[in-house]
Amino acid sequence: MKRECYYIIGLLFLVLSVCWFTMPAISDDTRQWYDNENQFKSDDPKINVRRSEHFRIIWGKGVGEDGAGVNADFPRVTEQLVQGNLQMLEQCWHRYHDPIPKGMGFHIPGESLDPSKRDGKLYRANLIMNNTGIWEGGAWGSSDPIGLPLFALPPTYLSFDPPSGATPHEYGHTVFINAGGFNDTPYDGMWHEASANWIMLQFNNNYPGPGGVGVQPYLSAPHGRNYYDCWQLFEYFRENPKYGYSFINKLWTQANGSKSKGAEYIFDAMARLDPSGSLDSYNAIKDALGNTAAKSVTWDFERGQFFRKQSPRTMDPFTDMYRRAYTELVRRNGSTTWFRVPFAHAPMQGGYNIVPIALPDKKGGGYKVSVNFKPLWDPIRRSDWRATLVAVNDNGEPRYSTMWNGGINSITLSADENQLFLVVSATPDFMPFEGFSHPLPSDLPLQPQAYEISFVNTKATAYETRYPIPKGVTGKRHTNGGGFVADTAKVDPTAYVGPNAMVLDNAKVLGNARIGDYAVVMGNAIVKDNARVSGHALVKDNAQVYGNGKVRDWATVGGNWKVYENGRAIERCFLLDRGELHGNATIKGNVPDYGGAKVSGYAIKEGDCANSANIDHQVLMCWVWGIDQNYADSRPDTGGLYCNYTFERESTIYALDTFGLVHGYLMGNPKTFDTKENIHGTALQLNGKNQYVELKRDVFDFKDTTIAVWVKWAGGPADQRIINWGDGKLKYAYLTPKDAATGKVKFVISNNGKSAEQSLTGTSSLPIDKWTHIAVTLNGDTGTLYIDGKPVATNTKMTLDPDMVLAENSLAGIDYTFIGRGVKGNYFAGLIDDFRVYVMPQDASVIDKLASGQIKQLKTVDGISNYTYNATPKLTTPKFLQPPTVAGDSAVMMSATRPTEKNVWLEYYFRCVSGKGHDSGWISSNRWTDCNLAPGTYSYTVKMRDKTGKTTAESASMSVTIPKDTNPPSPAEFALGPIGISNSAIRMTAKKAIDASALVEYKFVRSDGKTSGWQSSPTWTDTGLTEGSRYSYTVQVRDSKGNIGNVSAAKSAVARDDTPPARYVKGEWQTLPYATVNNSIAMRALSVSDINKEDKEVEYYFHCTTGNAPDSGWQSSPFYETPPLPDGTYSFEFKIRDKSPQLNETPYSSVESATVSITSGYHNYAMSQLANLPEGALVSVKGKVTGVEKNHYLVSGDGVTLKVVPATKGDETDPSLNGKEVTVNGCWWTVSGEKRITWAELK
Repeated sequence: MKRECYYIIGLLFLVLSVCWFTMPAISDDTRQWYDNENQFKSDDPKINVRRSEHFRIIWGKGVGEDGAGVNADFPRVTEQLVQGNLQMLEQCWHRYHDPIPKGMGFHIPGESLDPSKRDGKLYRANLIMNNTGIWEGGAWGSSDPIGLPLFALPPTYLSFDPPSGATPHEYGHTVFINAGGFNDTPYDGMWHEASANWIMLQFNNNYPGPGGVGVQPYLSAPHGRNYYDCWQLFEYFRENPKYGYSFINKLWTQANGSKSKGAEYIFDAMARLDPSGSLDSYNAIKDALGNTAAKSVTWDFERGQFFRKQSPRTMDPFTDMYRRAYTELVRRNGSTTWFRVPFAHAPMQGGYNIVPIALPDKKGGGYKVSVNFKPLWDPIRRSDWRATLVAVNDNGEPRYSTMWNGGINSITLSADENQLFLVVSATPDFMPFEGFSHPLPSDLPLQPQAYEISFVNTKATAYETRYPIPKGVTGKRHTNGGGFVADTAKVDPTAYVGPNAMVLDNAKVLGNARIGDYAVVMGNAIVKDNARVSGHALVKDNAQVYGNGKVRDWATVGGNWKVYENGRAIERCFLLDRGELHGNATIKGNVPDYGGAKVSGYAIKEGDCANSANIDHQVLMCWVWGIDQNYADSRPDTGGLYCNYTFERESTIYALDTFGLVHGYLMGNPKTFDTKENIHGTALQLNGKNQYVELKRDVFDFKDTTIAVWVKWAGGPADQRIINWGDGKLKYAYLTPKDAATGKVKFVISNNGKSAEQSLTGTSSLPIDKWTHIAVTLNGDTGTLYIDGKPVATNTKMTLDPDMVLAENSLAGIDYTFIGRGVKGNYFAGLIDDFRVYVMPQDASVIDKLASGQIKQLKTVDGISNYTYNATPKLTTPKFLQPPTVAGDSAVMMSATRPTEKNVWLEYYFRCVSGKGHDSGWISSNRWTDCNLAPGTYSYTVKMRDKTGKTTAESASMSVTIPKDTNPPSPAEFALGPIGISNSAIRMTAKKAIDASALVEYKFVRSDGKTSGWQSSPTWTDTGLTEGSRYSYTVQVRDSKGNIGNVSAAKSAVARDDTPPARYVKGEWQTLPYATVNNSIAMRALSVSDINKEDKEVEYYFHCTTGNAPDSGWQSSPFYETPPLPDGTYSFEFKIRDKSPQLNETPYSSVESATVSITSGYHNYAMSQLANLPEGALVSVKGKVTGVEKNHYLVSGDGVTLKVVPATKGDETDPSLNGKEVTVNGCWWTVSGEKRITWAELK
């Protein structure tokens, strides 16, 4: 049989094509449910069918002909597998659809999507067992041709004990599809998968984990590399009482996501349906994204115990989690005080960064950290952010600053808060995109949202990893460089290992290879020849880097990768498994590459690329399923360009690269200028005072290259810089239109100051107010300067290469890599156009063609140029949408009305007109949070302007008062304990105190004077105690304003283990009780051995609360199965105890039930009794085989002869059974209009 399916969203593939929508009301499920026999009749002899109240399971006979694997899993099907899944699905159904709080109150998918096909009845969802003779395939959830729920899974995915994640996931798809909010959508297919994973989590509790979002949070929400895991926002909504389950149900039933209803994007639907009561619902959803990101630092969710186990946060720089999930800042070029997010990690829409902050000289509490957060506001992208400082104490508990989106914010750390992170969530106005259609980060929806920060009046600064020498590893300092070399590693005397670099394990560094900065080579890796490894790069496993290969920045090269010739692995790329990078190719961005990919020629894998295709001449970005060689081959040939700025693509913050993401930063607010000339079009105008383009260091990180640019110099002082790179000290390279000493155009490069300069000097200075084409080619030891396509200077003794004069690849170095600026200013005045850097030197003919216009300026490659906006929207004096409102104890939050027009160029300016608050400056967000405010009254106004500078009048001012906090926190009392946790330790937890202050601290005092000191954690463990002795404690609470509460009443405890084992807050049950085909009831508690540090060995006790089944008694296994039981409903709970002398017990779990019945387990009957049994009864009868047909037996007994269909491939029978007495176990079912025993075993 062939699968017919109009809508499939599956674990393996996704198709969106449903065009009917429905929003049936949530029901109490009192009506009768019917079989949906549209595709599969229940009495069809070609299939097997079972049913429960809300589901049918259908599987084949193992003789399908549609596909090589269509019958592959037929032998795996058993009656227990079917019955176990029916019971699990019913448990799932009640979890999803029962009213809150018992269930989630979600939409019941019992009617057709198509209103014309509804008949007032509720129909069971059909589950097809794939690969059993009906359909071939993996797992998917869908609707059938008449719009009723349909999902399919192979038996290998249908575990019920412990429960499979796939089954509740795929049923979840049918729920969301039948809800109708986002069907026939051009944008939200990926959200279907994220939501199905989230609803699966509500049933399974401990699965799935944060996965792809946990390890690469900066990607968009959703993204091809994380969309199954992009559900944390829903979990935040679930936990937030302002939203809850009802909001998520409302979202999926009342969204207008279909094309026919306007294709509402999911974030826009969230804002429209937002139930929080916020006066600014659009920003409320942005706040939800920011809060979700902040909570993700420690997985501060109710299910956080599971998330921390599945995606453990760690500061270990050798781990993939740290290297990929955390973002260490880099210095802004030319600055000692400002830091940038590395562009490879700049978050996309809905993505976020976790930025560690260093806390030098922190001793005790009162350590204040002030961060000046400076976003790169972009009114074209309508950019916005949510930033939060997250302090983590020694118990792993987080504390959050007020969330803000620009300016200075502060946090004062308690003595036990020794980790601090800045979490930055990108929350630009939401632009929809279709994640399966190759969306690019060079397009506006996924444009990385860059920002920079500085630290104000604090010792805190940007964190930089310094790899520790692993414990137990012995070695020595290398004579050439001073770096650490393990005794097991090999390093040639000629190789260089810098003072902070390391070579570990059995790694080899040979020849003239250089390992610099904080780089590490480990495992069995080999670095040799003239290869370079620098920054915080890691080369490991069996990787090889040789020739002139480079591994820079935070790149990780592992597995069996080879980087050679002039190949470069830079930025945050992650090369795993195997592959080759060579020629003049580059892998950069946050690219993971694998699967034997060959990246060669002058190809670039960039940005968010996840496509292990072979490339040699193009830039490849974006995610695809596995390998998409055809898509890779379709990308345009770059001609060897590494970066190219034509300034034809408008941006207020970036000099946009033509092919990829080698964008420059526009500094000083330079503008593009329409030259009205055919050859140039739009150019960048620099004022010679403070405007320039900041470039990334990789632009000049080449051994040989050609740099070309059109300039129209406006004249002015000598020694202006057209381009500049270097370390700001003795290493530098620059091109000037007029050298002060010679009066001529000049290119200079040096690695040791003036005395080591090598140069190319033209015949005159550049002409003023005339377009001139300039090119510099460095090829081996020969440098050539070209003016208007003609060589004007050649030097055959230019031994210095561009990559020799870069700054250190760490925070110790400051890059001075610019267009239009030098180390000490030297700003260029004039126009810049068609700036090009090639990965290899170009010959004279190419340069001549560039200068003569024979090689045209390249046009934009992708859709970013197709975005249009209204530069001059109708402006009216704005009003406050959210009036200035106190946020936290020292901040004021406000927002202005948003324009009714879409896609407008608009900026806002919030001004503090009274009180010592802070203005926002011109920003692209209608939200502003003013932080670091003292108690008092503050008044604000807001105004707007368009692209032309037309500005509205200021709004009427509105005021707010931050009250002075004079009340101490309360209460001061114990919530848990004190209680002994071992023979030498007592633990206690205070009630969390309520206070207006951002910081509440607790101090625990023992009766003899020992104290915890003031700490942010409400939990303290007193150690070093005498076994069996009793100790008494009090607790006191204070806030950051100096208000101290009263001392609590004293409580005492004995130093011994009186603490029950730890348990999971959610998800105590791993498998809810279910009836077996043997009429027993089985169940499984979730093992807690992995979360118990003190109690490694625990025991479980399962207790029957109703039904009179036997208890388990104390047992080491979390699994329990009763003996066979009479028909009836049985309820169970369980508890756990440790094996200490006290045998400490937990409270009982929730009570859960299962029912033993004739449809769940085999029951003994005489054959004459079967006629009165309901369909679906599982029967065990004795009789004699009196006939053997091709597809059934005739079994006689008790005066009755019945057809018995065996549980075999194609119902194949065994002639040898003829005439034998047998016991038949099977299901009483109607087949072709008559009752038979089906799926039978004959013994």
